[in-house]
Amino acid sequence: MENTIRSPLLCQKKSATIRDFWIFMISTIYTLNFSKNNYYLLPLTEKDVTCYSSFEYCPACRLSEAAYPLLEIGKEKWKHVVTLNICKNCNHIYYKNPPSEQAILDYYKGTFLKKNLSEATEADNTVSNTIVNLLDDLNFNNNDSHIFEVGCGNGKMIAGLYKAGFKQVYGCEPSEVSAKISQKRFPEKIWNCGYQNISLSSPKDIIYSSHVVDHLHNPTHFFQWAKNSLTEQGIIIVAVPNAEYEPIVTQALFLPHIHSFTSISLKKLGELYGFECMFWQGARFDELICVYYRSQSQFPDYKKDKFISAEAKRVFTFEELIQRLQQPWLKNSKRTLAFTYPISSFLNKKESIDCIFLNYFEIACLFLLKKMENGFKFLKLESLAIKLRLLLKLIFQNRKNVTTLGYLRIKNSSNESITPRIQFKKAVNFIIK
Repeated sequence: MENTIRSPLLCQKKSATIRDFWIFMISTIYTLNFSKNNYYLLPLTEKDVTCYSSFEYCPACRLSEAAYPLLEIGKEKWKHVVTLNICKNCNHIYYKNPPSEQAILDYYKGTFLKKNLSEATEADNTVSNTIVNLLDDLNFNNNDSHIFEVGCGNGKMIAGLYKAGFKQVYGCEPSEVSAKISQKRFPEKIWNCGYQNISLSSPKDIIYSSHVVDHLHNPTHFFQWAKNSLTEQGIIIVAVPNAEYEPIVTQALFLPHIHSFTSISLKKLGELYGFECMFWQGARFDELICVYYRSQSQFPDYKKDKFISAEAKRVFTFEELIQRLQQPWLKNSKRTLAFTYPISSFLNKKESIDCIFLNYFEIACLFLLKKMENGFKFLKLESLAIKLRLLLKLIFQNRKNVTTLGYLRIKNSSNESITPRIQFKKAVNFIIK
């Protein structure tokens, strides 16, 4: 009798387990953003590499003979490869010999733009208050200030400033699609070109850029232009990815990020033009937002607990950065996969190494353990992990190079005595988006 009473309950539990399993699978796929066009690839040949020019000095601190090779990008038999360097003086990470600026622009204007025109938004009303919040922490409240944004995109930063009462706000955007959106929002205030093509009629109080300087071939050119375009008490605000937390796959293969800045390299870059700097604590952990100024007396009432020095912001030493960037590429396994951001956002962890190398079973267990933390403790580890492993195998086998899941099948070097050389399994490519 007791078994008869319990049987329906057991069936209900089994049914709930199956239902929750599929809910979990759907939510996992949704969380990891399974869309077919997450990545575009820019093919690389040895002939291409022979045409690339090289930096003879660090692009941030301008010191020569301070480069240390971190990684090489190219096939095993290539004599000419693209090299990722780190500067011994300021820990700046950069491609020693990237493709030319024109080659990248041609790609964006050609193949890339054609693929993205269909995704363009006619009207975008997004608003960002990042700069507004930073200015509030500086106790900067002069609404008559003239502000200029380099790389304004769809105008969300400018919209935030407008909403906060700043009306003399202008910007430039080289992308025709994005510029049209921001021009529609702010008529006669947006130039459809790069900063290099603009000669401002009057000096500005604030020049800022968000995730632009890391894309520039020569960031010193930007700083010279900004310095010449500022008032005497003007400030520069620069936001870039934090090299200490940027995904390793991105640092190695994401071509648009020609530079990976550290707090020290940003400081050294500003010093070349007579600027001091401090870092805003309101930025994301994987982002650096640096305020450049000529004298701290410009901010007599700023919130001191909201800003720190470049030295205080630094987490990794030169040796630790080398280990972080080289070690994962020395693991040689046909079944090893390299994950980028989706895993870290899925786990909600501030991983210092945002590139996780796992085999299928470990990935399955990882997903399961995360769900168990959220209340799925009644599910059995072994059975669900096996199901997940089979599903992931099917997904992986249908992708030759880069999957929308965010992993790369990469041929690694197992020789720790040489600079690691990386490539996709059947080709050499840069990630362009």
